[in-house]
Amino acid sequence: MILNIEKINAGFERLAHHILKLRWLYLLLFVATIIACMYGSTLIKIDTSNENSFLESDSIKIQTDQFEEIFGNDQYVIVLLENEDLFSHESLTLLRKLHNELVDSVVFVERITSINDLEFTVGDEYGMVIEQIIPEVIPTDPNELSQIKEKAFSKESFRKRFISSDGTQTLLTIKFAPFPEDWQGEYETSPDELAGESVLNVISQAKYEQLNPRSIGMPVINHEKREYFAVESSRVMGMAILLAIIILIIALRSVWGVVVPIISAISSMLVVYGVVGFIGKPVDNMVLSFPFLIGFAVSIAYSIHLFSFYKRHFRQHGQRREAIIYSFGEVGWGVLFTALTTITALLSALFIPVKTVRFMGLSTAGIVAATFIIVMILTPVLLSFGKNKKQHPKYLKNKHSKLEGRLYKLGNWILDNPKKIVFSYLVIIGFLIWGVSLISVDTNPKKTIGTKVPYVKNLFELAQTELGSLYSYEVMIELPEAGMAKEPEVLHKLESLEAKALESNMAKKTNSILDVVKDMNQVLNEDNPDHYKIPDSRNLVAQLLLLYENAGGTESEYWVDYDYKYLRLSVHLNDMQVKQMTDDFNEVVQYAKELFPDSDINIVGTIPQFIKMIGYIAHGQIVSFGIAMLIIAILMMIVFGSVKTGLIALIPNLTPALVIGGIMGFSGVPLDSSTVLIMPMILGLAVDDTIHFINHSKLEFLRTRNYRESILRSIRSVGVALVFTTLVLSANFLTYLTSEVKFYFFLGILAVSGMLSALIADFFVTPLLFKRFKVFGEEK
Repeated sequence: MILNIEKINAGFERLAHHILKLRWLYLLLFVATIIACMYGSTLIKIDTSNENSFLESDSIKIQTDQFEEIFGNDQYVIVLLENEDLFSHESLTLLRKLHNELVDSVVFVERITSINDLEFTVGDEYGMVIEQIIPEVIPTDPNELSQIKEKAFSKESFRKRFISSDGTQTLLTIKFAPFPEDWQGEYETSPDELAGESVLNVISQAKYEQLNPRSIGMPVINHEKREYFAVESSRVMGMAILLAIIILIIALRSVWGVVVPIISAISSMLVVYGVVGFIGKPVDNMVLSFPFLIGFAVSIAYSIHLFSFYKRHFRQHGQRREAIIYSFGEVGWGVLFTALTTITALLSALFIPVKTVRFMGLSTAGIVAATFIIVMILTPVLLSFGKNKKQHPKYLKNKHSKLEGRLYKLGNWILDNPKKIVFSYLVIIGFLIWGVSLISVDTNPKKTIGTKVPYVKNLFELAQTELGSLYSYEVMIELPEAGMAKEPEVLHKLESLEAKALESNMAKKTNSILDVVKDMNQVLNEDNPDHYKIPDSRNLVAQLLLLYENAGGTESEYWVDYDYKYLRLSVHLNDMQVKQMTDDFNEVVQYAKELFPDSDINIVGTIPQFIKMIGYIAHGQIVSFGIAMLIIAILMMIVFGSVKTGLIALIPNLTPALVIGGIMGFSGVPLDSSTVLIMPMILGLAVDDTIHFINHSKLEFLRTRNYRESILRSIRSVGVALVFTTLVLSANFLTYLTSEVKFYFFLGILAVSGMLSALIADFFVTPLLFKRFKVFGEEK
């Protein structure tokens, strides 16, 4: 079945007439809806935790839940304290004051470990005793203070974990109780962020400045990320709106031409954000700007297409309402079809099993749908206010503007030079395909966000210190039977696994039950460092652990469960590269399975979650992009009633995707959760231009039955809207180049490159394909 475009256009003319007839009612409904959605948008809850990005059925989510059920919350915060005279009376007093205030003020805190109350085991006549290296009353005498420092340095294993070799730095570790899962009704933001915020509120006080406290850990990072992007996203989007207004004023020279797309973009954003707020689903504010960005882009595109035809007709005839109805008839169907294809491209993100990416795709598709409805209602309503005018003298004389005349000449040159254009196009495409093959997958914040961002800079600076680390991952071993964790053979195997994990150049240090057992064995052997090892007797291991528990030791509960069936190995990292970390995880798991053939081995934690997410994204990008292209091709085949037309229309639309992929490959821009939707976004916008060109070319062909004339007419009429749309949107995205955030900068470069290449392909390639393959039938 071939759709009758002329009848469809007549239907859109009737729609415009209906809206104009009831314009005050539609305006009232619009205002009421926006007011309600403004309130809804204030209810949005922010959640930046990485764990909540996964589906409930995902294996990494199930394994993480199991880990937390056994060992508690894997989230922690490390505070690095630094002072040249760390063991002075003043520094130790201030450290204790900070320690105690963190205990009292940090939400969800379970335990804080520092040299203030660290478990320091020594032997006595009864076996062993756990004491503190800093006494209840901090001495002022230099000799006594010197003894405290000597005690802290007396055990190298103890010192390496908590004190730098020069004695100027120490760690304060904050462990958290399990965060509540159903927190939405009680807290505005996620519990991990609240925990991070409460830590920063304490350590940032001026009274602790002497200790130079700096902190890392996912709760702190997530809070700082939310605070930073709340400001940065607003700044960039504000600049984008301002620049878009300036370009619209210059290009369209009309108040309504500027007001309609701006109001439509902001309104569509409020509608979707309002719905999100009313639903109560927490979202990551890093991705909140993306739906607005797309909504703003398509709002400008739709408005310019409608306004371009309206302005052209209004100048020719001077009748306002007639011009509105005419523009709806000429462009309405094209705008609807472009909205459908853009929504299809964005919904392809639902095939990626990551909640954050799915939210971006679904919310952005919702904004496009809302934008279409708002533009189609608001444009005729607002344009209808005003008087009719006399016919424009230049249009009466020339029948077209200067830009339209230049585009007409460009069209003639294109149709006269097909071989040059096709050859150049194929060479460029081949080069770009090579670039696409070089795309890497990564999620390193140094590459995706950049060290110019304060919290990322702090993160990597602390990671390079002697005591600090970037991230960590956990290896959980479920042994076949309870009590097996006390077997020396099992502990020796765990020691081998620990050594295997440390072979990676990214691994910095490890923690496990081995630290406790080895220390106990050393203490019971007159503190001889030669006995810092695992005993060969199971009974001796059991006695050591019993003595440790009787002495009041509690640290072991973080590394082994009550029944001694589960073991935990924590590996701290000084860097993160997805490919190497993936290889490291595979090697560690494989080696662990060889050591513990009858045990269940799982790797959990922030880094494994990132790695799995990137794997989903890399595979899902290919699948979702392929599905989007397939659905769009089918839609085009149905709408234009021709398989040939649908397939040919895909050729120019692949160009921006290849341009984006080529630039990413050659420049080393990684594929991650922030760049994954750039291709579907540009695909949606590129298809918009192609659809308008195809739709109008077919309409002109039905009128002229001549390919050259129909193409030239389309370039002259639709081409103006395509040029204005591309210029405004490119200017809009260029504002992202002002950001110090790398993925915002990448977004600006890639989006502008994709849109310019889409415009070039539609002007230089699409007309030649139409003419060569006679997609609309034979000429008459």
